[in-house]
Amino acid sequence: VAPSTAVTATTTPAASTPTDDPTRLRTWLDAQRDAILTCTERANVAVTARWDATGTVTVALVGDLARTPAEGCVRTAVGAQQVAAGAAGELRHLVR
Repeated sequence: VAPSTAVTATTTPAASTPTDDPTRLRTWLDAQRDAILTCTERANVAVTARWDATGTVTVALVGDLARTPAEGCVRTAVGAQQVAAGAAGELRHLVR
């Protein structure tokens, strides 16, 4: 597990979704399954994908793995993702 990177908390409306199909973002997260589960050493894990108004996505782990070295590992492993946004938002997704 890689060392954690600094986490900056931002407030975004939970109801907001990307203007492009949210299924695209879920599909991208599922494609990162092996890396995410390797970092967390779990069979499944909940993640939150948050994006800003420019569409830059940040992935965070939910629950006891939030703000841990596993979260830093996940962020490094999944890299950057952009979505069409226009407004900030987030979605939760179970990776299994």
